[in-house]
Amino acid sequence: MSDDEGFNERIEERRRNFKKGLDFADAKRRRENHHEELRKKGRNDDIMKRRSLKLLCEGNMQAQDNLVSEWEKKKFGLADLHTLIMKINSNDDMELLLGTIGFRKLLSIAGNPPIQQVIDANVVPKLIEFLTRFDNPKLQYEASWALTNIASGTQSQTMVIIEKGAISLFVKLLSSNHYVVQEQAMWALGNIAGDAEECRDLVLDANALEPLCEILMQTQNINLVKNGAWTLSNLCRGKPAPLFSKVKKAIPCLAHIIKTSTDEEILIDACWALSYISDGSEVRINAVVKSGLTPRLVELLSNQLIAIQIPCLRTLGNIVTGSEEQTQLVINNGALAPLLELLHSPKRPMRRETCWTISNIAAGTPTQIQSLIDTNIMSKVIEMLGKDRLDVQKEAVWVLSNAASGGNLASIDTLVEIGALDPLLGLLEEQDPRVLVVSLEAIEMVLKAGKLTFRVKWERIENMRQVIKYTFSVFFFFFLS
Repeated sequence: MSDDEGFNERIEERRRNFKKGLDFADAKRRRENHHEELRKKGRNDDIMKRRSLKLLCEGNMQAQDNLVSEWEKKKFGLADLHTLIMKINSNDDMELLLGTIGFRKLLSIAGNPPIQQVIDANVVPKLIEFLTRFDNPKLQYEASWALTNIASGTQSQTMVIIEKGAISLFVKLLSSNHYVVQEQAMWALGNIAGDAEECRDLVLDANALEPLCEILMQTQNINLVKNGAWTLSNLCRGKPAPLFSKVKKAIPCLAHIIKTSTDEEILIDACWALSYISDGSEVRINAVVKSGLTPRLVELLSNQLIAIQIPCLRTLGNIVTGSEEQTQLVINNGALAPLLELLHSPKRPMRRETCWTISNIAAGTPTQIQSLIDTNIMSKVIEMLGKDRLDVQKEAVWVLSNAASGGNLASIDTLVEIGALDPLLGLLEEQDPRVLVVSLEAIEMVLKAGKLTFRVKWERIENMRQVIKYTFSVFFFFFLS
């Protein structure tokens, strides 16, 4: 067998392994845990749970009675607890409403609302009972709001309302004829789902997704869509991820929202929900691709808000971990130009995430690798490999390694000509064994190609062999120590 045939056979063997996507030596890679910081940073206090500080569309639900109007103006504290308990245990509907409004306002105090004190006073069973009053939507609404704020507390506080049967009742309220009741039920379910994966699964098991999506597919009310998209995001997120069978019905709804909405808050939450769903098996990726969202996701890569760009990039990055056909779909929809722009982002996490996505494109066919060269993406990645921060370099080196492993001799020749070797050699001084291994694999493939096509540069290649021999010694010493 000739050297050329052996080289091509080895490349083909590596390409057959690219689609596994699980072992770190494989080219198609799932995202590492540190990327989760992109979603959480700056919003940890409120992304999972939200407390309402003002009454949305209050005029639609507010009783016209002067007593209620005056009651709404009052400020409530713990000193009023006994009075409010008396009211919610009354037989008079007006007293029930006033007491529930009082608890809603008490639990809406900014900073440190007395959630535990209200729980200890055994108020929760009464508030949950009021959710069943379909003859009194005002009471349902106020009780839902108060319980939503309890669900914004600790996990143990959220579990109190779960154990009293609140989830199934909130799901029923999604079918209310009053949109503000529907909205508050969405909010409550979002707070519960956002508490923990266990709580999220309880909401999904209560079949909340279907009526939620039905509302979002039909409504034109922006407040409903905002709360619904946020709740969908909480239902789809988390580790371990929810079973695909439980969230796949959300995909057509998310596709509708992302295609039709221009509201920034809605797009952020809907795109994050889609990124969570698409992260995993090829079954998940296929379902997202079939939704027809790829062109819209590529379009949103050029949005001015990084909060929109990142989840779209995540989803497209998940798609290109799939088959060569799915990767080509992303390329055909014009993703390479915005990806090149994102490599110039001043935000380091964005550059890192973009390199991760590109590394999976570079694990594709020789034609796909060539497209990265032709659009100057590889030139920019090589530049970043030489001077960017280490966490970005760790992703950029995968781009070169995959391109060198899967490319043909012509593309490898081009990579060398545009300066790929020097930054790869520079990374051999790093003590991270994973960076060393990936760098060495890239250099190995370039050396193999060099033996065949770069004989005029043999002196430099022989010097590189000495560097590699030395680096292997250092690496094994470091690894075994």
